[in-house]
Order: sequence, then C-alpha cells, then structure tokens
Amino acid sequence: MNLVNEHDLLALGYRLELWTVDGNDICVSYTNCEVKDGIMLKTVFGRGRTLQDACYDYHKQIKGKTLVFNSNKEGGCEVRVL
Repeated sequence: MNLVNEHDLLALGYRLELWTVDGNDICVSYTNCEVKDGIMLKTVFGRGRTLQDACYDYHKQIKGKTLVFNSNKEGGCEVRVL
C-alpha cells in the first residue's frame, strides 16, 4: 500500500511538476529542485502508472536526502526530507 501521495509532497510548500512519458507513465518532481549526492547535485523524479505511484516513487528517492531548490540562483535553499 502506498502511503505517500501528491498531498504529502505538496505539504512541503514547493511547486510540483507533472508530465507523462511513453504515453502512459506519469512523472513528478519539484520545480527547480535537485538532490545532494555527496558534493554533486542530481535531478531525480518519480515515475509510475498513476499519480500516487509516481509520488510514492519520488518520495522513495528523496527520503532522507537534502533537496536544493534554485541552486543556480541567489536565494536558493536546502530542505532535508525526513
């Protein structure tokens, strides 16, 4: 059972982007957001057959990580996902 949905991700207060790939799968990620991976930043997104599945996949990838919003702009910020 998936316990994470779009409402959980929206609760962080950042814009969530949605798109489709291959005509069927839904993808989701925060706008202008990257994940810290050591000293590097990487872009990740969730993918699934439904919006809830995509949100669950995205949460699995960002859980316990530090998100960096607007890394290429002054005033960017970091958020740790629990």
